This record gives sequence, C-alpha cells and structure tokens, in this order.
Amino acid sequence: IDAEYDQLKAEGASEIDIEENKKEMSHMDALLGNDATINDLVEDIIGHYEENRQYICCGKAMIVAYSRPIAMKIYKRILEVRPDWTEKVKVVMTSGNQDPEEWQKIIGSKSYKNELARKFKDLNSEMKIAIVVDMWLTGFDVPSLATMYVYKPMKGHNLMQAIARVNRVFPEKSGGLVVDYVGIAAALKS
Repeated sequence: IDAEYDQLKAEGASEIDIEENKKEMSHMDALLGNDATINDLVEDIIGHYEENRQYICCGKAMIVAYSRPIAMKIYKRILEVRPDWTEKVKVVMTSGNQDPEEWQKIIGSKSYKNELARKFKDLNSEMKIAIVVDMWLTGFDVPSLATMYVYKPMKGHNLMQAIARVNRVFPEKSGGLVVDYVGIAAALKS
C-alpha cells in the first residue's frame, strides 16, 4: 500500500488526494476482508478449481489478494475447507517486522520463498496454488500458470503485468483464464 502512495505522489497527487485514497482503501479492505465474503470467495475458488482448472495443463493457479491480512484469511479458510491442501497451496508475500509469529511460519524466509518459486515452476510439484499480494505479479515467469483469481483492484501497468503472468504460451494450454472478483474489466478496457 505504501508503494501505491509513493506512486500517487510521483504522479503529482496532492496530500488531500492521498488521504482520500487511504480512506477508500480502508473501506475496500473492510469490504473485501469481511469473513462471510472471504468464505464465499474461497468456496467459489475451490469449486471452480476442482471442477475445471486443476485439469488444465498441470493445474497451476494464482490467487491475487487485496492485502496481506486478506491473503492470510484466504489461506486459512482454504485449509479449513481442504485440510489436505497444505502442500498444494502456499502464501507468497513479503514479511514485516510487526507480523504475528503465526504469519512468519507461513511466509518463511527468503530462501523458503526461493524454494516455493522453484516448486511453483516445477510441473510435477505438489504446489499448485500460490496466494500472492504483490510478489510474483511482475517479472516472475511460470508459463504453465493457467488460472489467475483476482481479488484485488488493479490498473495500468500493474494490471497488464499481472495478466501477462497467466497468458504465457505453454503446451496443452490454449490460453490463461483470469477470474475477476473485483471488477478489473473496466480498467483492462481503458
């Protein structure tokens, strides 16, 4: 989020604009982070993935979460519904000094993230689903990635880079699928 504020400043936004943006983002976080909404989201993703996308290519998918706390909520809810998915789904995001100890165990060290990157690129790895916030949305190439579940408003360069992750050419993949939960279609058109 701080990077977004820095970008707004660089684009010439006033302090008032930035404060209004912070309020809007806080409101968005409350809406998207609501427990009932997360439960519905996870049920939909699991159903869609199990019925369709796990069979495309090697079943690699990415869930793009709005924020770090929401990424953790999604992860925890997935494991409540599918407790046997501990190797199938992983969270890939930066860690912070104020993170709860529980998060630190899930996020891991830099070397652990490097290991997850290797596993996600490996067609035969048990790791099939990566939950991300910002990491891996730019410059991370996994041509076998066939599905992206987007639960984060994005626009401009960030949106195009994210979509490029799932749109790489790969055998047995006719194209990537982006499942939009937050209405990025208008941003994509512009």
